[in-house]
Amino acid sequence: MAGADVGSVGDVTSRLSRLHNVHMGLTVEIGRTRVSVRDVLDLEPGAVIELDRNAGAPADVRLNGRLIAQGEVVVMDQDYGVRITRILDAAEGSA
Repeated sequence: MAGADVGSVGDVTSRLSRLHNVHMGLTVEIGRTRVSVRDVLDLEPGAVIELDRNAGAPADVRLNGRLIAQGEVVVMDQDYGVRITRILDAAEGSA
């Protein structure tokens, strides 16, 4: 629409508030590895799978598969959590 006003920040915030109750998948990734099907079929309880990250390296926080932040894994009572240590900008999150 030619000549239309962009609107105030309040208008944009009001329109974005419609998204507040939209649920998306959030995952925390502590590392990756590649294994053959043979190795997966040989897994037994107690097996250890080596990941591609060092202990203490930040975990990746992904929203619907897109990298948005990094953090550290923490234990809260009996559950795991992640403490956000860095929010990534759009260019960094495309990785």
